[in-house]
Amino acid sequence: MEIVKIATYHSPMKEKFGVPRQSGLAPSLQGRIVFEPEYRDANALRGLEGFSHIWLLWGFSANRPTAHGHASAVPGGEGASRTWSPTVRPPRLGGNAAMGVFATRSPFRPNPIGLSAVKLESLEFSGNDGPVICVSGADLMDGTPIYDIKPYVTYADAHPEATSGFVDATPWQPLTVVIPEEIRQQILNGPSVAKHPVLHLEHDFSTTPGAKEAFLHLQALEEILAQDPRPQYHRSNPVISPASSADISPVPTSVISTVSSDVISTEAEKSPTPPATEPEVLKTYASKSLDSFASQCQRTPSPVISSASSPVISTEGRKAEAEKSHPKVYGLAFGPWNVRFTVTGTTLTVLSIE
Repeated sequence: MEIVKIATYHSPMKEKFGVPRQSGLAPSLQGRIVFEPEYRDANALRGLEGFSHIWLLWGFSANRPTAHGHASAVPGGEGASRTWSPTVRPPRLGGNAAMGVFATRSPFRPNPIGLSAVKLESLEFSGNDGPVICVSGADLMDGTPIYDIKPYVTYADAHPEATSGFVDATPWQPLTVVIPEEIRQQILNGPSVAKHPVLHLEHDFSTTPGAKEAFLHLQALEEILAQDPRPQYHRSNPVISPASSADISPVPTSVISTVSSDVISTEAEKSPTPPATEPEVLKTYASKSLDSFASQCQRTPSPVISSASSPVISTEGRKAEAEKSHPKVYGLAFGPWNVRFTVTGTTLTVLSIE
């Protein structure tokens, strides 16, 4: 059996970093499906206008070989050797638990094929590349090859009573996104918008060309950032555990040092074994610092406040405390902009767009 690319998906998501992990998580994210020349026949879409949603069958064309050989060749993509692993580490579980590849939606599969249900916004029949299918809410990056398109049929495809295994047991909490007003206006009055002094949300889209597109861009950006695009091993939360039977004092956070790192792709977080990064470095550094701290206490005895309820801050907690004073800056390629942001706790703050 031969599978060929029938179309290409185009969207503001130019890189893997930041692409929604599932369809529907960023419902305002707009995209266009442009057919290959041999499939640009309006008759092939006859009747599709009556459906609200469609299924897209597509390829993980941005997969790259890893240390575990996780890459596969896909029609119309840039795959490598056809190797695979029976287990992967889902980001939903923090990247710490291995699950069977067929129990996950990991891109690293024997056949790297994706399946997404997206909203059908409109059909465009004019223009040199028509017909074009306009959709929203897709979890595909720009340039993704499309292999097939099918209508979403409610009576057969919808299962409200369905359960979702470990996904149901690990609820996801979106981040609070803070975009300063001047940056919001910069997006709302972006390059696709006709010159207008200040475009407010209540502005009449029909009178300003490009205004609706800019507004949807802003909404989509907020939805994407709320899902926390960072790799799982770049996230941390303070973890406080009870002290052991041996009473010890809390370790000053001043002994912890952060290690800077470059912005990385989400591809790493979806590989079976997350690369050795800051948590391991911090653990080694913290151990040496604690040894030094203990030796100083032996040389210079000092009173220690003992309490059975004294908290012991874990390595993850110390890392989180350190990041409060030295937050990392990430870059997200979105449409014509490079969006720079930081995350502190459960709040993501946009610093600038370039």
